[in-house]
Amino acid sequence: MQKLATLLGSSIGKKVVMAVTGIVLFGYVAGHVTGNLLVFLGPEAINDYGRFLHTFLHGAGIWIARAVLLAALVLHVWAAVSLTLENRRARPVGYRGRKNRESTFASRTMILSGPVLAAFVVYHLAHFTTGSAHPDFVPGDVYHNLVAGFRSRGASAFYVVAMLALGLHMYHGVWSMLQTLGANHPRWNPLRNRVSKLATVLIVAGFLSVPVAVVLGMLKDRSAQGQRAERAGELEGARRSAGSPSGQRAARAAGFTPAERAGELEGARRSAGSPSGQRAARAAGLTPAAGYRDRQPPRPSIEASPRPRAISIPWERAGELEGARRSAPSLNDDRE
Repeated sequence: MQKLATLLGSSIGKKVVMAVTGIVLFGYVAGHVTGNLLVFLGPEAINDYGRFLHTFLHGAGIWIARAVLLAALVLHVWAAVSLTLENRRARPVGYRGRKNRESTFASRTMILSGPVLAAFVVYHLAHFTTGSAHPDFVPGDVYHNLVAGFRSRGASAFYVVAMLALGLHMYHGVWSMLQTLGANHPRWNPLRNRVSKLATVLIVAGFLSVPVAVVLGMLKDRSAQGQRAERAGELEGARRSAGSPSGQRAARAAGFTPAERAGELEGARRSAGSPSGQRAARAAGLTPAAGYRDRQPPRPSIEASPRPRAISIPWERAGELEGARRSAPSLNDDRE
């Protein structure tokens, strides 16, 4: 134990910890992107993959993997922070002038890409694991959760930024990991550089392909729930962009004018909370929680009941009736 404590207290020991934990995290990232790419094979393929992860070793496998990943992440962050503080204590006063010769942009931004990735991990767990940050999370339906989650432009943009940070972090991490583990020789350094770049490009491109495909409409949720959410998103996006040039072009491409589109959406919004609007939405296959509903069906026009027509009586007949009325014996005449 004393030797282990001495090793972990040295900079070499901390670099070894970073390298070993980096291998664990790199293996997880490589396996994770491979599983994500199953989304292009359809809902059944990636949903079966998700069920396999949750049922492996009777459900204990995923918790073992999570425990190992958490331990590797904590040790990796501890080693990185410790080495950074040691470097700053070694030279408390900065250089008057600095010119980077050997360091790369990826190595100089490790201190920035690390916190970005830490924030991304927290958001990623809330987005696709617990569903607390997901707009329409369905437990067990991995395909739907991916498509519905990346339909949000803000979420997709954050994923792109995080994956770019992952690329920078991974490139320098793989390079340093191989160097720490002994692959440091002028003969092998060019190969080490190519391996680092190739692994980074493949993994980052694989991760980015899913949100990009959803935003471009290449991946769509064909379930009834997914179609309702997609329709609600289209209505909301069209309502917001009705006054912009892009929104007007989209409206004309769809076969109606922006004014008609705005009227349709405004009518759907106003009638969404009324009983008739909800009945029309359910008849169209939409639930009230699906967002804006389809247009409210035109109300039946209530026609006024026809007035009774006046009876036309000839004047001669009218005189006869009046005379008969006057000459009719009254009740008083009967008593007399």
